[in-house]
Amino acid sequence: MKKNYSPVFYNYYVCEDNISKIEPYLSRANKQKDFIKKLEGFGYNVKKKDLKILKDGGAKCDTDVEIVMDFHKYATDIDNIILFSGDSDFKSAVEAFHGMGKHIRVYAFKTSLSWELKDFAIKNPRCNYRLLDDLRDKIERK
Repeated sequence: MKKNYSPVFYNYYVCEDNISKIEPYLSRANKQKDFIKKLEGFGYNVKKKDLKILKDGGAKCDTDVEIVMDFHKYATDIDNIILFSGDSDFKSAVEAFHGMGKHIRVYAFKTSLSWELKDFAIKNPRCNYRLLDDLRDKIERK
């Protein structure tokens, strides 16, 4: 992405597992920490949030609010927003920033791109989407 744009900044939002003490979760959490260190070394602003364990044993960690808050925080400094999420929760933010004249690019896998974001991108200038499935050979770590 850096060779195609002149970025103001790159933010990476992540839910960090600081709870797991048993395998295979501990190994996965340690690999994630190594990945985060690499991103930080490449100049990414890594925004971390703790993973929460629910009473039913599941886990949860949403970063949607943090992402949209940063959209607002930097609205006057940016012309382009590149969103790596197909979550329909972002539709209102995409509409709002598109209405401010921003260019929006949505990247998502086919299975995670909501029809709402896809439809908006198709119908509106300065907004488009790209399926990550098409880029898998360029972005997948082997």
